[in-house]
Amino acid sequence: RGLNYDELINFVNESMLENIILTGKVGQRIYEGLIKDSGTHQNLYFTERFAEVIEIAGKVTRRGHSCLFSPAAASYDKFKNFEERGKLFKKLITET
Repeated sequence: RGLNYDELINFVNESMLENIILTGKVGQRIYEGLIKDSGTHQNLYFTERFAEVIEIAGKVTRRGHSCLFSPAAASYDKFKNFEERGKLFKKLITET
């Protein structure tokens, strides 16, 4: 949809987030923006596979800490709507 994610990229770069896991077309744009703006981010991950997001989160989230899943955009490149994406997310979490 051609949205500008510069403000989000700046916010994430200045945040105290321990890990950032991205996926999808917009995730790729944000990933590239984070690398460009900060040069590096030691705990920055990108994957094409939605299921791998859950796998990575399981490995990098410390015991007793939380992992927030927050889509920054619609996932029409992979899902017909947010309900379908949500159902897959719930299924993957349940299976993990």
